[in-house]
Amino acid sequence: MVRLIERRDYQAITDIYNYYISHTIITFAEEVIDISKIGTRIRGVSKKMPWLVYEGASSILGYAYASPWKGRCAYRHSAECTVYVRKGMYDQGIGN
Repeated sequence: MVRLIERRDYQAITDIYNYYISHTIITFAEEVIDISKIGTRIRGVSKKMPWLVYEGASSILGYAYASPWKGRCAYRHSAECTVYVRKGMYDQGIGN
């Protein structure tokens, strides 16, 4: 089920993102982050654009959010979309 993010999802989001930081080159982050930094990021983005989670039977399996593409006026209607899926949940149709 896809739904808007809730505060209770922050730890799952942190865990998913930190996997990608530690084990891949997908993100440019170099050090794992804590739940407070994720919370700040989520609250900042959610003021203007959606942050969604994909919830399975008992856990968050992935998340997606949109953020402004660039700060210049000409880009005001443009957005960047980011999607992360929990390790092991690839090829499940979650991130499509």
